[in-house]
Amino acid sequence: MREHMWRATGVACVLALSASTAWAGSLEGTSTITLSGNDYTLKTWVVGDDLDGINPDYELQPEGMTFRPGNGTLYVAGDRDDDETDGHLVVDVPGASGDLSTPTAILMADRPDDLGKKVGPEGLAINTSGAGYGAGLSDVVFSETKRTEIAGVTDVAGGPPAPVSDLVNTSFEWDGLCYVSSLDMFCAIEEHSGDISKAQYYTHTATTLSPFGDPFVVSDQGKGVTALDGYIASGLLGMEITDDQVLAVAAKPASVAVGNRLGLFATDGTPLGEFDLDPYVAEFAEIECIAVDEDSKILYLGDEETGRIYAIHDVPEPTTLALAAFGALGMLAGRRRR
Repeated sequence: MREHMWRATGVACVLALSASTAWAGSLEGTSTITLSGNDYTLKTWVVGDDLDGINPDYELQPEGMTFRPGNGTLYVAGDRDDDETDGHLVVDVPGASGDLSTPTAILMADRPDDLGKKVGPEGLAINTSGAGYGAGLSDVVFSETKRTEIAGVTDVAGGPPAPVSDLVNTSFEWDGLCYVSSLDMFCAIEEHSGDISKAQYYTHTATTLSPFGDPFVVSDQGKGVTALDGYIASGLLGMEITDDQVLAVAAKPASVAVGNRLGLFATDGTPLGEFDLDPYVAEFAEIECIAVDEDSKILYLGDEETGRIYAIHDVPEPTTLALAAFGALGMLAGRRRR
């Protein structure tokens, strides 16, 4: 049995929105998405108005997302502009059903290096190790690309506003961010020249992040990233994955011919497979972020352009049927060596 490096966390203090349904996330519809020949339930949540209870001029266009195991909290971020999130994180506790209908919000403090300017994260991550960078029980690690590229930590139980600290300047724009527990490192999706997206690992201390090893190319226009348990990846791909964790990279359209994609990579950068999402969900516009609730087996995809979160339910454990279905949709995949 695989041991998870998770630990229980305290419930974050949040600024509750009104109970009015006009301010809540709404379930737009339930459909089916097919991956590796297997059908999964897909729920579409409209979240663009999740901040209406604070200011009806605000709009949530998901760009960063992460899930905190233990207390089951989904954090969603968008741009910091005053007609978007204006420095707020949207918070849901979806439960096993993946319900996003009762959002709350946390106001983050202004950037200490850019006074008067809000934080609008492109990437969010939870350090579950209990030590190092952003390891507090109510800490959320973020990356932002406005004006200057930084990473930082916000204590969502502090304030309001939630304190922002431990800023680290980054050499590239970090479009996505996650914590990889099997490596005890953070992984950033960096935007390089020519819209090439590369994954770069970072070791960490309580106040620093340091690049580790060489970056490796992931999907063109890769944006969001999350670490995914190997057994879930095995079921999705229809092939045996022996790694404890893999990287799941969400990519928005790179050209007219290349649409929204979900790519899976071994932690050493070996490509494992890539799904073309557009044939199955016509509404996908620009997938920018990704998070996973492994206990409830729900994969969340955030669409910046449409202000929606798509929840893929019952992502699988590997089965003989799933393994036999490998390649059924013409998915590109390569077997991970043992």
